[in-house]
Amino acid sequence: MIDRQKILDAKTNLDQLINGYNPLDSTPLADSDIVKNTHVHDCLSYISAILQQIVDGKLVSASSKWGNLPLAYSENYANGLLISDSPISLEQMVIRLHALRNVGNYQQLNSINIIHWLIQIGALKARRRSYSIKIEGCTKLGNILGFSMQAPMEICDKANGIICNRNAQKFILLHIQKVGKHRNKTSTQYALNQYAIWTPEQEEWLIELYNEDVAVVNIAALLMRTPTGIRAKLKKLGLIEHRQDAR
Repeated sequence: MIDRQKILDAKTNLDQLINGYNPLDSTPLADSDIVKNTHVHDCLSYISAILQQIVDGKLVSASSKWGNLPLAYSENYANGLLISDSPISLEQMVIRLHALRNVGNYQQLNSINIIHWLIQIGALKARRRSYSIKIEGCTKLGNILGFSMQAPMEICDKANGIICNRNAQKFILLHIQKVGKHRNKTSTQYALNQYAIWTPEQEEWLIELYNEDVAVVNIAALLMRTPTGIRAKLKKLGLIEHRQDAR
């Protein structure tokens, strides 16, 4: 039998550490405290998330017959557990989301999924090119929501250039199911190059991305083709023997 109250007490103390306070007397922790180390902080956040899932009765076995469940975080998560008072990059936000993904059999999301969704809702300005998508900056809506960018970036770049303040972080968390649904739409939605002839530049980039162990679904998003088309090209180039060899 799980003692729910003990778990809640443990989570309360853990959350105080995560938020930068001594759970014994609620005094702020020093900036040099090991708890403020990014890796330690993320590990503690992960454990706290597991405790919350146990309390809510939502801990799901990895072998669940229901397959990938939609990501969803409560108001409690959005208000404290994953939110940083200081602005963080979208890439850091994704790392925090991944920490909670392991709690259950949830969908895998990455920064590209979130960026595509932000483009769709009009928070980011983007320009499609023959081989990629260039993020030119935040729109007025994006700035209102709490997003900012220091310089234009390619969609394939690490999303460290997209900064999320507290409001932006909360916005992503509270709409994470919409991001998941957007991710699950047909893969041809952004496959503008699906029937286009491959250029030498695109082939070179495909080989480079594949050798860097970038997932096929992400390569497809970057080159604006379908995962099936990417696997077919990899096979034609002799990089894989069977299409199912590419993940």
